[in-house]
Amino acid sequence: ALALHQQGRPAADGRRSLGAMYASPNGRWVAVQTFEGDLPAVWIFNIRAGVMTRITSEAYGYFLGWHPDSRQILFRAEDVNIADPGLWIVNAHNGKHTYVGLPDLVAPEGLLDAAFSPDGSRIVYAITKGLGFGSQIASINLDGSDPVVLCADEALIASDLQWSPDG
Repeated sequence: ALALHQQGRPAADGRRSLGAMYASPNGRWVAVQTFEGDLPAVWIFNIRAGVMTRITSEAYGYFLGWHPDSRQILFRAEDVNIADPGLWIVNAHNGKHTYVGLPDLVAPEGLLDAAFSPDGSRIVYAITKGLGFGSQIASINLDGSDPVVLCADEALIASDLQWSPDG
């Protein structure tokens, strides 16, 4: 049985449903996407301890990917009572986060996907300005510096980004 440690506010109707699950690269943790009513939340399941803990009590959002070191995740923080929605790098074990400013990101829901590079030094991400605007794929350093647009297409929406193993 899993022990669920509730942090933050519960869903108004008390419902919690499970979404996808993502194993960490070292196999010791599983990120679990949940929905508390209509609000998305991410929990980390510690396989050895059998305990699942919400990664951050201050934000609702979506899991985007594990860092190769299995200590950090990419998280799309939704604009629900927080000052810095958008792309966060979150320490999966203590919930501390760093905001990554993405050029041209208009709203958090415009961040379609993101992934760490195999060496963990860069992030590739896809953004859109909305329906009918297509998307662009770019990469950026973890601190938000050196953004590089890799491609843009006015007709297509990019998602499910993955780096090749050699970067």
